[in-house]
Amino acid sequence: MSGSIDMLLIVARLVEFTAAFGLFGFAAFQLYAPPDLRGSGGLVYHAILPALASVAAIGWSLAIVRQIGGGIDRSAIALLGRVWLTTGFGRALLTASLLGLAMALNGLGGGERRWLGLGLGAALLVALSFIGHAAGGGGLAGGAHIAVRVTHLVAGGAWLGGLPPLALALRRGRPSTAILLRRFGVLGGTAVALVVATGLASIVLVIGIAGGHLGPVYMRTLTVKLVLVLGLLAVAAVNRFRLTPMLARRPHEAVAALGKTILLEQVLAFAILASVATLGQLDPTM
Repeated sequence: MSGSIDMLLIVARLVEFTAAFGLFGFAAFQLYAPPDLRGSGGLVYHAILPALASVAAIGWSLAIVRQIGGGIDRSAIALLGRVWLTTGFGRALLTASLLGLAMALNGLGGGERRWLGLGLGAALLVALSFIGHAAGGGGLAGGAHIAVRVTHLVAGGAWLGGLPPLALALRRGRPSTAILLRRFGVLGGTAVALVVATGLASIVLVIGIAGGHLGPVYMRTLTVKLVLVLGLLAVAAVNRFRLTPMLARRPHEAVAALGKTILLEQVLAFAILASVATLGQLDPTM
């Protein structure tokens, strides 16, 4: 990756990961949430997020083309085509853009094709796993890194991408809210364990790529990410072990508190994705 900070690339990566997490998390939510709490998703999930996923993948591609060619001009279109067709990360970005379009088309079918939406969302996260440091190695180590990356993104998407529809569901105040929270707690607990385990494994693999020593810039950015993750885990623990049990005794107070803490989780999740977007374009030896 480039040794300098490219804001266009960071923004494109941030938008892509945010859209991908949101789409997969919402699709999963539609399967485990009680029917009266699922919600339609509206334009946000059926049009806006798929469009952002498609456009951000193109913007990500153009940022890379600009780095390779030194700018964006008429020759950049031909270079973009070569990047898309002849490089692994280029094919992954082209796939991500096409999957965004496919999810928009699937959204026109409403809730009858929820499994298709889940499959397309998972495919988008898998495609993104082939971009960045994970795609840099070959052989067994490279395959292991990609497998770790896929698991990390899918688990993170199921957990963090489910927070916005969960927050909206809580506002409806239905009797099945307790059922939803129990189901989300099981899914979230599993996802957290996978995210932590694969996150640690990913750090070990990146250290190997860096020759056993991470550079100061990469290390500082990684430290910021880890602090944010610890904060997110602390808030999630409060939700799971304090506020969710309170629902049976003081439902109104518990729902109000959960609304605030879930909002905080979403803010922390967005900040974490911003750090991920930055880490992905940094050389680990920087």
